[in-house]
Amino acid sequence: MEQSLLEQLDEYIEENYWYSDRALKIREQLKDVKFSIARIEETWSQRMKKRLDFIFAHLEDTFTQRLWKLIKKKGMSDVEVYKKANLDRRLFSKIRNEKAYRPSKGTAIALGLALELSQEEFEDLLKRAGFALSGGNKEDVIVNYFLEHRNYDVSTINEVLVHYGLPTLGERKS
Repeated sequence: MEQSLLEQLDEYIEENYWYSDRALKIREQLKDVKFSIARIEETWSQRMKKRLDFIFAHLEDTFTQRLWKLIKKKGMSDVEVYKKANLDRRLFSKIRNEKAYRPSKGTAIALGLALELSQEEFEDLLKRAGFALSGGNKEDVIVNYFLEHRNYDVSTINEVLVHYGLPTLGERKS
């Protein structure tokens, strides 16, 4: 693994990980500003009701349905997808056959990377599985770094995750 990649990642994590020293200091400074703005804005419950009304009015595909549409749109075969995602063929078959399948976060991320989705498509697919990337999760910050740099190689990302002592993506059996 290249030292320059690790240095870039360390800097990226320091800037984007919610619990880094730098991020904690910035959030402390912004606390008063956010409080003032929040009093002016509509209440949280009003915003949440509007958002839920919108979501229910536009309820769409399940994770699995959206996944198959994306695979078709990308013109990829099942074999290409599950190999790029570092998934076991049997798990991929289970996803294919169970319309209501709910993947683990790592599986959903690996599939999004395998399909080389845009940031918007990636976030949409994750949401359909009930997940989102968080600045408070070091694995998510690393994944987001690779997304922003359009590097979708699950093997490389897993190598970096292992370097930082974090769980890897995908669920391929040896």
